[in-house]
Amino acid sequence: MALKDLAERINSLPPKQKVALGLVTVATVALMAGIIIWANRIDYQVLYSNLTQEDASSVVMKLKEMRVPYRVEGRTIYVPSDRVYDLRLQLAAEGVPQGGGVGFEIFDKPQIGVSEFVQKLNYRRALQGELARTIRQLQEVEQCRVHIAIPERTIFDDSDRQPSASVVVRLKPGRSLTKEQVGSIVHLVSSSVEGLSPRNVTVVDSRGNLLSSPEEGEVFLSEKQIEYQRTVSSYYEKKLQTMLENIVGKGKAIVRVSAAIDFTQQELTSEKVDPDTVAVRSEERTQEKSTGAVTGGIPGVLSNEPGVSPAATASNAATSQNQRERIEYETSRSVTRTIKRGGEIKQISVAVLVDGTYREEEGKKVFVPRS
Repeated sequence: MALKDLAERINSLPPKQKVALGLVTVATVALMAGIIIWANRIDYQVLYSNLTQEDASSVVMKLKEMRVPYRVEGRTIYVPSDRVYDLRLQLAAEGVPQGGGVGFEIFDKPQIGVSEFVQKLNYRRALQGELARTIRQLQEVEQCRVHIAIPERTIFDDSDRQPSASVVVRLKPGRSLTKEQVGSIVHLVSSSVEGLSPRNVTVVDSRGNLLSSPEEGEVFLSEKQIEYQRTVSSYYEKKLQTMLENIVGKGKAIVRVSAAIDFTQQELTSEKVDPDTVAVRSEERTQEKSTGAVTGGIPGVLSNEPGVSPAATASNAATSQNQRERIEYETSRSVTRTIKRGGEIKQISVAVLVDGTYREEEGKKVFVPRS
């Protein structure tokens, strides 16, 4: 009855009021639906970003297995905000993501019946992956790949082939690596591989630009030499400047010092043999002594005939003694190893500019050069 009365009242309304009532009803329903949707919506947060294709596919596969809702936008994966940290721990326990390459976790599972070649290959893969992960810790690096080439050693191969490595880095937008950072990458890789020289490590970016040079080590050494040379020159400049200003006055002398430094490093090994001095190298003495009895018959004809009674035999005592002595001599020899470090001052050039004095003549200052 109430609904019938409500319908009659609505029908009795003017057309404008009916339209307004309809709009209010639609708006109310839409508002209620929006509130319900907003209350039930999922708040997504970033689970991982800047993933490689391999890592992104492995993460998505694991999320599907765990029946976790997710959203993918480019190389970023979103999951419900209340499960971000829990999922990271679970995926980390599964070894996902691998960071663009497998690491030493490849040896976590026992491998039975694997050949030596496969073991060496897995070790190389793990080492490359661990180095790539370490290099990606730099703030400027977004992605990194490391390739190591280790020549096989054979018995009949006399060639001196050395290991080599190449590093490919993809930098973040607007970022670049300094020479010091490139050198750090070079020495990090060379220190991680046995027998790998920094000269054999190449660093390039994702655009193909060579970031390192074969003389990378020498470049850094040269920079250190220049810095040391400047330090020495500045030290003597300050001492001379202070000494002159105490005589001619503050601000009236300019001193410039240039130090020439010899950075040559030498290693000398000298061996001296004294033929007149003889030393005992080794000494060995051996003495052997043995005593035994020799059984025989009584001398005569009967002792040589068969059928002689045992009572007719006699024993003679025999003694043997042997003594040996062996002494090796060696001439006296002394070996001296001298290491000469670089940094010796060869020459110092000094330039000094001293201001003169002034005297008053007719109300003006006249310059008087120093003599």
